[in-house]
Amino acid sequence: DIVIEEGFSIEKGENEQKRSCLIDLNGYALTLKAVNTSKTAFSVGEGTSLTLQNGRLFRENTGAQTASTGTIDTVAVDAINGSVVMGGMTLKGFDCAVRVHDMDGEGAGNSTVRITNCTLESKEATIFIQGDGSRSENVHTRLILQRSRIVSDYIGISGNGSSSTGDERWGTE
Repeated sequence: DIVIEEGFSIEKGENEQKRSCLIDLNGYALTLKAVNTSKTAFSVGEGTSLTLQNGRLFRENTGAQTASTGTIDTVAVDAINGSVVMGGMTLKGFDCAVRVHDMDGEGAGNSTVRITNCTLESKEATIFIQGDGSRSENVHTRLILQRSRIVSDYIGISGNGSSSTGDERWGTE
């Protein structure tokens, strides 16, 4: 098994070169130590992709939080306009197992996440689709769940949007 103290951020390379990352844990566990500076195990940026398979991803238990607080401080996989494919994984110990961004505006966009044969467990929103209520014109955010188990102390799958008065966009699109 592997213990890491900092998460990984997958970003575009020089000249906007797209990057892809494939991690096959081959049955092993990857544990993110509970260090205040590292709250996300994998951040998948615009135009990049992460394939994570065949293993376990944990956040070290600090023992401090025993019940849901309704806030998300730690995230296992954060899809920020990127593409994520997970198969045969167990994610546990994070406030949110997978956060999927669905926003417009500067530095925002749509994400694609496919989760197959996985077990995702969390204290808060196990899968959180974070949106701003804006309408996607061309490409839409996609979340595909197949033969997976979602467990949460608070809510399994949640999405948000804009709560501005008169906006009338209460969810993600």
